[in-house]
Amino acid sequence: MKKYLLTAAQNMHYQWIRCYGTQQVSGLSVVAAFQADMDVELLKKSINTVREQYSCLRLQFTKPTKKGAIKQYIADFKEQDFPEKDLTDMSLEEADQIMQTWAYNTFEGDNIPVCEFFIVHLPENYNGFFVHMDHRLCDSVGIAVMVSKIMGCYTHLKYGIHNK
Repeated sequence: MKKYLLTAAQNMHYQWIRCYGTQQVSGLSVVAAFQADMDVELLKKSINTVREQYSCLRLQFTKPTKKGAIKQYIADFKEQDFPEKDLTDMSLEEADQIMQTWAYNTFEGDNIPVCEFFIVHLPENYNGFFVHMDHRLCDSVGIAVMVSKIMGCYTHLKYGIHNK
């Protein structure tokens, strides 16, 4: 498996992780939910399609050397089944607090996935997904593009609409 050096931006985040002793300083999370019923199996398929296409979502990091250096590599694609989280029996504010706690979870270890998705069912019939990842995988523009691609894939599979 080919291993790559970190980019300047990834290295900056890695130095923060080392300085503060926690991966929490490099967490990035977003929820994409719509006030509509969603076909959960199609949403899962859409997420997996984008995970396969966007190799950055499969990046993993090696164990640090004695000098603290790490490298990155792209793990092989494996289809995943994403857990469903039903938060419909609470207020939107309470559901937001739960998701905020998920956003502070850390990815501890080497050679492990550092991106996770949950299917979420929220109050007031909001449905969609929550993604939490190490910020070294992509930046805020990248995550916006990823969300757009997932939803574009979903609308194509569900309604036959092709987004350009």
